[in-house]
Amino acid sequence: MADISKLEIYVSDVIVCGLFKDSLQICYRLDGTNNKVDYLNGPILMQVSMHTNKIYVIIRWV
Repeated sequence: MADISKLEIYVSDVIVCGLFKDSLQICYRLDGTNNKVDYLNGPILMQVSMHTNKIYVIIRWV
């Protein structure tokens, strides 16, 4: 079990993810650049429910 006291949430790093064919999950940053996020080799994601959309917050180790 990870020690969540050592996690820090960066609210500015919110990204949106969508499930596409073959269950491929593609994520994009909501910082105006629409950069694709490599979630397989990237940060841990924490899901935050927001209606029917899947909004995620990037969590980085401190």
